Amino acid sequence: MKKAWISVLFLVVWLAAAPSARAFIMINEILAEPPKNATGDANADGVLSSGDDEFIELFNPDGLSVDLSGWYLTDKIKTRHIFDTGVLFDPNGIMVVFGGGTPNIGGINGYTASTGSLSLNNSGDVISLFDQNGALINSVTYGKEADKEESLTRSPEGEGESFVLHSTLPQAQGRAYSAGYFTVPPAVIPEEPAPGPPPDDQAVVPEAGSILYLTLGIGMLWARELLRFSV
Repeated sequence: MKKAWISVLFLVVWLAAAPSARAFIMINEILAEPPKNATGDANADGVLSSGDDEFIELFNPDGLSVDLSGWYLTDKIKTRHIFDTGVLFDPNGIMVVFGGGTPNIGGINGYTASTGSLSLNNSGDVISLFDQNGALINSVTYGKEADKEESLTRSPEGEGESFVLHSTLPQAQGRAYSAGYFTVPPAVIPEEPAPGPPPDDQAVVPEAGSILYLTLGIGMLWARELLRFSV
């Protein structure tokens, strides 16, 4: 009995000490230098701002919601944004943190940096996401390629290991960024066409079963006629 209790106690201690699975959120897109023309209003608040329109886009590739309470984003210098208590990240959802302003990107979770600025360095920086316990979740290092008035984006979005200029993405159509949505929609599996009559110029080929029944039917008609005339 004593050995059994010792085994149970050991199991409880081991389970308490075992590392728990951590949710994974990825940094998917970074805009360090917004375009200087009318298309540069990334947060869609009607005001062009080189600081407010900077953004970091996050993607939740998991099928479960993630509680971001206390999670935070940093650059190479300091913490730039801390998520409030109760912020939930939807499964397979996209979330965007802007430098400032009043984000107006309908249907998308848009936030502004809690410190008042993201201050992304155009010539290179390190963007990192940490959970509430200070554990590193994801980190992206970029260089002077960000100094092109367009975002750097994973390729393919939401899964690629490398970052490319946004305009080079398939179906981007030259756009400088896509805050809050993927430029490449998920693959669509075409539905099977509904059965219908064959084209006029296409011969109808009876199935083998139909030919058999037709043959038997004709044979029975002939047999009946022969019997009628033989009586």
